[in-house]
Amino acid sequence: MENKTYSLRSIGQGSELFKIWIVNLLLQIVTLGLYYPWGKANQLKYLYENTLFEEDPFQFTGTGKEMFIGFIKALLFLILIYGIFFLTAYAGFPIIGATIFFLCFTAIIPLMIHGAYRYRMSRTSWRGIRFGYRGDRKQLYWLLLKGFY
Repeated sequence: MENKTYSLRSIGQGSELFKIWIVNLLLQIVTLGLYYPWGKANQLKYLYENTLFEEDPFQFTGTGKEMFIGFIKALLFLILIYGIFFLTAYAGFPIIGATIFFLCFTAIIPLMIHGAYRYRMSRTSWRGIRFGYRGDRKQLYWLLLKGFY
């Protein structure tokens, strides 16, 4: 059996990535963080287009608008669980509020990982071949629970 060697290299410049990063940071400050998804999309496009596998670049076709929808969902969920925590703490039950907050936050982590992988892989391609992710959320929960023991 013959060994095959593959090449993977980056042709990006640190100065270019820094320019993208600093513009994204400034726009996030001006928009109070709402620009984050568009900035992340710009950063991923630059990184993917400047990463070559077998001398062909990857492509990221995701948009800030698509990422903004997930961002808003995550933000609303965080506001909800923080609201529950503060209401229970105000009512005199801070331990119950903290427990609910911890359980909700822990339960959402595998969903966030799963969704992020599905989205990013569905928007990544190389030589016109689209990537995919068919992972199971149940497996992520199992791995999370296993990590606690």
